[in-house]
Amino acid sequence: MVNEQGLPHPLRLLTSKVLEQTRARGPDDSHAELINNIAYLGSNRLSIIGLGPAGRMPIKSQEHNCWIVYNGELYNHRELRAELKGQGFRFSTQSDTEVVLNAYVQWGDSFIEKLNGIFAFVIFDQDKARIIAGRDRFGAKPLYYMEIDGTLILSSDFKPLKQLRRSASDDFDAGALTAYMHFRFIPGNRSILKGIFKLKPAEIITWHMPGLKRHSRTYWRPYFRPEPFRQKDFTDKFLQAMQYVSVADVKPDLLLSGGLDSSAVAAAMHHLKYHAIHSYSCTYKDQLTTAVTNDANDYSNLTNPYIDESQFAKLVVQTYGHQHHTAAVNADITPENFADMQRALGEPLASTDALGHYLFASALKGKTKLVLAGTGSDEILGGYEQLYFKKGNPKLRSFKDPLQLLRIFTNMDGDDELPLRFLNPDIVDNDYTHSLVSDVMDRFPADKHEYEALNQLAFFELGFDLPGWELDQADRIYMDQSIELRPAFLENNLVDYALTIRSRDKRGKAPLKQAMRGLLPDTIIDRPKYPSLGTPRTMYQKAWFQEGLRSLFEHPLDIWNRSEIQRLARLRPEDLNFDILYRLVYLQTWQHNLRDLAEAT
Repeated sequence: MVNEQGLPHPLRLLTSKVLEQTRARGPDDSHAELINNIAYLGSNRLSIIGLGPAGRMPIKSQEHNCWIVYNGELYNHRELRAELKGQGFRFSTQSDTEVVLNAYVQWGDSFIEKLNGIFAFVIFDQDKARIIAGRDRFGAKPLYYMEIDGTLILSSDFKPLKQLRRSASDDFDAGALTAYMHFRFIPGNRSILKGIFKLKPAEIITWHMPGLKRHSRTYWRPYFRPEPFRQKDFTDKFLQAMQYVSVADVKPDLLLSGGLDSSAVAAAMHHLKYHAIHSYSCTYKDQLTTAVTNDANDYSNLTNPYIDESQFAKLVVQTYGHQHHTAAVNADITPENFADMQRALGEPLASTDALGHYLFASALKGKTKLVLAGTGSDEILGGYEQLYFKKGNPKLRSFKDPLQLLRIFTNMDGDDELPLRFLNPDIVDNDYTHSLVSDVMDRFPADKHEYEALNQLAFFELGFDLPGWELDQADRIYMDQSIELRPAFLENNLVDYALTIRSRDKRGKAPLKQAMRGLLPDTIIDRPKYPSLGTPRTMYQKAWFQEGLRSLFEHPLDIWNRSEIQRLARLRPEDLNFDILYRLVYLQTWQHNLRDLAEAT
């Protein structure tokens, strides 16, 4: 936090307590420093690169009055360190944090364009009287901020800002609330609560003193530039990316669902000669599961019954001899468990697979601190074609209207239920959502629309679903258990290359499948795709969900359209759209849980 007039002492005391409350994100070390009574910088560190006490933050530049706190991993830190040493820089640690700080000192505001990794940082430059905050290209690491009473406060976690804000817990931002009902999460720079904002993916913000005047810049955007496809180029880029995302001073482990993406990461790690890998998969204990079939339409809805893929994970393990572990988690969770998951997620995120990941991450706590996952492959290689183009949909061709993608994404379970009808009409504000979608999709070159739906879809996914859903969920849930999850396919060069591949060459994720021929069994390569760790329908019959329904029907929040909630209460369970209903129950429960948290603190 920064206040150019001097930080109030009570706020400093409260901040140190909040830092302790978020210790799970970094249990290896916790430290804070007050700098000239202007800036208070603190960090909870999960040490992955640069082990030991020398990496303690904040780190100060050796010859300049600059300090940094940093969250994330810099995949190209060795190359940048060597380049900076050639420029005369000396290093006192092996930490990638010091590389980021010295890169800023050397290259100024353009330094962030040299960084390849997942990160969020705050730099206090005393000489230039400014604060610089930045976030990685894809939004793997979160960063929130707010200004209150002349103090700028930034955090990787939503909860501290909510606690420091100390205002009504239901003071919702109408545009963000409308976006939540569309997307299941809040994209862009707003949060669910007024006055709390977040850096967008690939954004760098500078606050200049005096006056904390803010300047924002987007330093990277997806760019579609089609080139002739060559399989060898893709395979080389893929293996190079896997080498980058494996960079660490601790051994990387693997989340292995048995799907193509995570199995491809396993094959690449074997190729890169990572031996004695520990891989982890998850099943629900005593839970009836849907049998795996060859019907790809089983993947057409988000709320399908849970599908046990463990037999596929075992097949990959047999191929490469990993030390494999299967976590059998108890699906009979309590309302207290659900509240714990919401606490870990912080800002509302009504993901139907968050429960499974929360139980999985809890089972892994203490067993690993770094895992790779196949995240990002579907988004950049057209893996979600089946979700957007179900039976009866128009031919896979193009999206002429940017909002067409939003309409599909809003309700992927395919009925006529519209989530916005459940909001109080006086609250609905579509301007924020529509402007976000138009801004992202209008960047797609107009002369390249025809037959490029999968690349248009990649733009949409990189702008919304990926940062706001998958990456945010992974960071919040796994870091809450002191585990860093790296999205293996989200390496700068691989993503840039994937956006040169035409849709016709991506269909069915053909580049990745071809790269894996001979490295993975055909059973893995050619199997249908299923959602991993989806919430079994039977879990909605448990007390955690039924109590939320009861609260929704009997004591609906003022944000809801009461007549529509009453109509919903009269429907038979089999007629309910669970994807949309979950958004209602989640926010209803979240508001009460957060109010209890505010009262307790």
